[in-house]
Amino acid sequence: MTQTHSLSLTALFTQAWEDLTQNTWFFLGIVAAIIGAQMFAGMLESGDGAFALVGIITGTLINAIVAVGVLRVLLRFVDGNGARFDDIIPPAQHVVWYIVFQIVMVVIVVGMAMMSIVLFFTGILGVSLGGSGTFPYDSLQAGVAAALHINMMLAFIAMVTWFFLTVFAIVYVALRFMFAPYVIVDRNMNAFAALRASSLLTRGVKLRLLALMIVIVFINILGMMAFGIGLIITVPLSLIVMVRTYRTLYARLKESAAAHTSPDASTGAQDDGAAEAPTGAQGEHARDTKETDTESDAESTEENTTEADTHEASHTADDDAHNDTHSTTKAQ
Repeated sequence: MTQTHSLSLTALFTQAWEDLTQNTWFFLGIVAAIIGAQMFAGMLESGDGAFALVGIITGTLINAIVAVGVLRVLLRFVDGNGARFDDIIPPAQHVVWYIVFQIVMVVIVVGMAMMSIVLFFTGILGVSLGGSGTFPYDSLQAGVAAALHINMMLAFIAMVTWFFLTVFAIVYVALRFMFAPYVIVDRNMNAFAALRASSLLTRGVKLRLLALMIVIVFINILGMMAFGIGLIITVPLSLIVMVRTYRTLYARLKESAAAHTSPDASTGAQDDGAAEAPTGAQGEHARDTKETDTESDAESTEENTTEADTHEASHTADDDAHNDTHSTTKAQ
């Protein structure tokens, strides 16, 4: 029977807390590496003039190296492969594909936001035109103001609805592709293949993942409220939970794939077995027939042997009688 890999938030946080308490100094070192890298990248990105672009590129590269390296260390730790601090230096291709993934996500999210804004203001102007029949405004601001004045309630409802639809779409995309960096590091895939794999991993569990992210955000807010000191605990705890979630979903996907392929294999095995030897009632009938044939052969052989022995004995007795008669005649 295959094991069911359920995405239990309680089990994930319990196991992550045990990992954190049993390897406190190890995870404190990871937090120190993350904070140090972010501070150094921030210093580079704060440059002025011609060095600003160089600083942004360098800071982005450093953050990517540390993010992928920490992810690599945590995956090895959760798998029990003896993670070490020198594992924080990842292969170059992982860093490159991680940056490509970030660029793709920025393009998707920004594109969705811009499209939403354009469509929203197009709708506002449509309300304005519908109310007046003409467009007598000299600027976009004047048109928006007139639309809000003509039908403020309708405009407010449209604005709120469109805002939530935009947020929903962005959250959906973020949840769908959230494990692409894990796939890049763990399965050595490119960014686009990792996006497809993440879609498979998160299929059917997006609401539970949303609940997980809400809990993670909440506990990190609590860590910030404790003068930021609590982040020393909440940040590594959150990282472990995310890695264990990825491992659970990956095992679940493998289990599902095995469940879809196993019936075909078992059917093939049964067909092979049926071709090699009969089973069930047919097998019993075949065995009974074989035993009956064997018994018949044995009885036939025994009868033939008995007849041969009888004939030979009769022939021997006749010879003996003939000899005795001949001897008596000769004596007379």
